[in-house]
Amino acid sequence: MTSGICALCQTAGTLCDSHFIPRASYSLLRDPNSSNPEVFHVSEDLTIQRSFQVRGHLLCSKCEQKFNELGEKWVMANCFQFPTKSFIIREQIRTQVPIHTTGRGSRVYALLPGGTILADKLIYFALSVFWRAGAREWTTADGKKLRLDYGRYQEDLRAFLNGGVTLPREFTLLGFVASDDRALGTSILPSKVHTQPCHRFDFTIAGLTFILMIGRRIPQEYAVLSLMPAVVPQLVIASWVDEDIQRMILSQVFRSKKHPIFGGI
Repeated sequence: MTSGICALCQTAGTLCDSHFIPRASYSLLRDPNSSNPEVFHVSEDLTIQRSFQVRGHLLCSKCEQKFNELGEKWVMANCFQFPTKSFIIREQIRTQVPIHTTGRGSRVYALLPGGTILADKLIYFALSVFWRAGAREWTTADGKKLRLDYGRYQEDLRAFLNGGVTLPREFTLLGFVASDDRALGTSILPSKVHTQPCHRFDFTIAGLTFILMIGRRIPQEYAVLSLMPAVVPQLVIASWVDEDIQRMILSQVFRSKKHPIFGGI
């Protein structure tokens, strides 16, 4: 530990050696039956499998606990886990009736209040990881430096995570759950995908992929099929897909009169 200013609450004190992605994820994604059980780390230039944890001094102990209680603890307990091969989020959501199904087998589920999938935990967790990507410079498994630039929106993320502030309407968050078991042990750190017509950032961990869109020109097909903002948060179960396929899925749902935004359910 070292002394400094906590990046979240902005108070002076002792800083923890904070993890970029949750510390628990490294043990959850180790395959005990493999000759090399280490997690796959994926970046733009390299895929590497090694024992390495991206970390650095960032948060005070109080804010570390806040991140754990408001998102990490629940997500880490319910995401894919190699030791047991369980994937509680996927198992539980598949017991529900989807509100839409695409021709490629992707399914869209509504996260209704009182259900077993806690949208608020998913949202807080995802935004906390995206925020960390811009809060400081990190050294990744391949030795490169990573820090995302959200511009003035970095402060909006910090204020929301710190508590009591609503994110502006320029933010949209989507969540995908892997439908098959390929690459479930892969961790992909947050990265910028494109800047037009809005800024898009992605990351993947333990069978979950999150997409953060920021800007005033977010395509409607993304805006209506989101975890946040949403009257009813939604999750999409889909195979391991690239951006073009993701957008195709979203476009199909957007055009469907069965989508709740059109009053079809």
